[in-house]
Amino acid sequence: MTRSSVSLAFAAAIVVAVCAHPEPTRQQDVPLYKVKGAPIDDRVNDLVQRMNLDEKIGQLILPFGAHYPQDYVEYNKTGLGATYPLPSAPGQQWWQTRNDWQRWQVNNTRLGIPTSFIAETLHSGYSHGTMFPMPCLQGCTWNTKLVHDVAAAIATEAHASGVDRGFSPVLHFCTDPRFGRCEESFGEDPALVSKMGVAAVTGLSGPGGIGAASTYLPPGKIATEAKHYAGYAYGGRDNTPSEMSETTLFDVYLRPWKAYAQAGGRAIMAAHNDLNGFPCHGNHELLTVALREKFGFGEGLCASDAGDISHLQSYRIVPDATHAAAWAINAGMDQELQHNGAFTFLPQALQAGLTNMSVVDRAVGNVLRQKFASGLFDPDGPVLVDPVKQAASLDTPEHRALARQVAEEGITLLKNDAGSTATLPLSGLGSTIKHIAIIGPNADNENSLHGGYVQSGAPLVTILDAVVAESNRTGAFTVSQANGACLGATPGCTCEHFEPNQSPCHINSTEWIPPAVALAKQADLVVAVLGDSSTILAGDSKAHEETGTCGEHFDRDSLDIVGGQLPLLHAIVAANPNVVLVLVHGRTVTFGAGSGDGFNSLFAQVPSVVSTWRPGEEAGNALWSILNGTINPSGRTAHTWPRTVGQVHQYVPWYTIAGSRSSRDYYGDQQPATPLIPFGFGLSYSIFSFKNIKLVNTTVVASGTFAVSLDITSKGPAGKCVVQVYFSQKLASRVRYDKMLLGFGKFDVPADSDGTGVTVALNAQDFEMWSRPKQAYVVEAGDFDIFVGQHSADHFWHGTVTVK
Repeated sequence: MTRSSVSLAFAAAIVVAVCAHPEPTRQQDVPLYKVKGAPIDDRVNDLVQRMNLDEKIGQLILPFGAHYPQDYVEYNKTGLGATYPLPSAPGQQWWQTRNDWQRWQVNNTRLGIPTSFIAETLHSGYSHGTMFPMPCLQGCTWNTKLVHDVAAAIATEAHASGVDRGFSPVLHFCTDPRFGRCEESFGEDPALVSKMGVAAVTGLSGPGGIGAASTYLPPGKIATEAKHYAGYAYGGRDNTPSEMSETTLFDVYLRPWKAYAQAGGRAIMAAHNDLNGFPCHGNHELLTVALREKFGFGEGLCASDAGDISHLQSYRIVPDATHAAAWAINAGMDQELQHNGAFTFLPQALQAGLTNMSVVDRAVGNVLRQKFASGLFDPDGPVLVDPVKQAASLDTPEHRALARQVAEEGITLLKNDAGSTATLPLSGLGSTIKHIAIIGPNADNENSLHGGYVQSGAPLVTILDAVVAESNRTGAFTVSQANGACLGATPGCTCEHFEPNQSPCHINSTEWIPPAVALAKQADLVVAVLGDSSTILAGDSKAHEETGTCGEHFDRDSLDIVGGQLPLLHAIVAANPNVVLVLVHGRTVTFGAGSGDGFNSLFAQVPSVVSTWRPGEEAGNALWSILNGTINPSGRTAHTWPRTVGQVHQYVPWYTIAGSRSSRDYYGDQQPATPLIPFGFGLSYSIFSFKNIKLVNTTVVASGTFAVSLDITSKGPAGKCVVQVYFSQKLASRVRYDKMLLGFGKFDVPADSDGTGVTVALNAQDFEMWSRPKQAYVVEAGDFDIFVGQHSADHFWHGTVTVK
């Protein structure tokens, strides 16, 4: 038999095996790495020792930027580690191209190593799948179960679409809202982000724990690649240095990564920035000592962001790509996200003695470990995409309902003055409210509503859609609409290019204001839908990419609502004071901070303010259900809202160092040092209060548990109340923050309840702090003050727990 005949016979056998789903058994001539269910580490070791150097290098490559098929030819023999994204071949759908590629890799390469397929899984799983709210809104739900359920739904849709590894969750957090990528984060607080991150990873990958990289994923789950590790955008700018103390690094910025590693996270993406003088992609202390050794990440996969290993040369710490490859892989990097990048020079690095084969084998093994865990080597694993099953999994009614629930629980009522037509919930629909004017560039802007890093294509209900639908259904009121201002992808805007002071429709233009004001004067109620526009995989609009105001590469030096929207809001309020301000945004905003008529005066003038962040495909329906009172708002801020950009802190915002005097007002401008809106704040249509608060178990060991029990009373309709628990250490061996989030719970409370009993479970381990002398996290013995309230500036109940 000729060699080609053998190959064809082998290919046919594999395809039959994939379709028939047989249970393989170990035979004398079957290599261990092909035995389903064998220990993953054994399979990895067996395969690595069979591979030549070219095959090993192929596994370390994720050729971002490559063109299909011409740039993929070189991997036809060696195999390929992963691809993101793999474009569709001419005349094919993506799943067809993926299946053809995977068949070739399995059937026609020497060892039959499949390729890993990666997708953005931040808040969607695949094109035409469910577009859930972005993490910035998910964090405002304060509901870890919802975050888990969203992640599980994304895993289902991604897995059915041939994805085995997803770029999520995002564990950097937004301590500086000038940063454009705040929308990707769950919030500003390390405890909140840690708990949300653990919920996300268990939803995407299933239950894990330390050592999860060497365990098999449950059916329908995908491996996570959390990003961006670590200290990303510390100073409010992308790709800029992060300089911080060791204690701040470990107590704040690394805490979610420790939780992720110990919850079973399988991969991380290193951050673009350098940290304390060393690029994250070449930082041995960060990648190996902290992550792998101290946090228990072990043999998880450390992957690069786009081009960042080659970028080590720009720091002038290495002379060329050969040295860059050696530096990164020696530091702990395993896979490079770049076509023709530095890792293609690893043979030269080996020859020069800059690294050794055991280091390369470690990296190869970590790449293969994820593939074995995902079942890619197994005949009944996700080798090929079934288009029928895929279509049935995307944007199901259950997933759309979940997207709406998340939006309803995360949308946050920031202000609600009594006595106005605009007081929420709207009570005059069809009587005092017969004409609603929907004004603003985000009322019908799908890209701003679903946000960035999304797999778009599913139907999206805009805010305008929902209000018009209600008008048509009931006939109780009429609706008119005007943009009033222009943002990227705003329907009706003709912007084609964003060059400040040059574009004929630059976003600062006020030419759209007069017709909007005329509309406002005729209306009984104005719903002003303002904010910003998202970029990077935010849709198909090229104009939107060029005129975006928030997202990757769109950092700002001001927090004021962008462009011509502040003049628009001024004009609307002057024309008609009955305004509900709806913010669709990716960062916290200010309302004319520093303007001549007073700081944030517009915030004071508008009766009702609602924050929706990036609410996803059910945006309009979720918002309207809150405006009309069908849903009692329960969102709570996951970020502090500063009064001005000058109040942005470089540590966790508004956490005062014990003993400091930072509570003094700012000099000169008469601005208080308190925030405009505190962390954890949000209004409901009910008034909640707490009584009978007590600690369950006031003396614990460092590894022990305790709880806070209380009764929640309410005046008003049934709703959900968030109980927040904070702590401070009475006497510590070093300075600590004065008040830190310890835990929380979200609870259903009946209408006009005299007392609904609830309990918030807590762990003494969360008292831990970083010890420089011990180079470890420690929980010190002593007393810890416990504070219970409804937000970070609440008048707290206080108790004490003693750690023995």
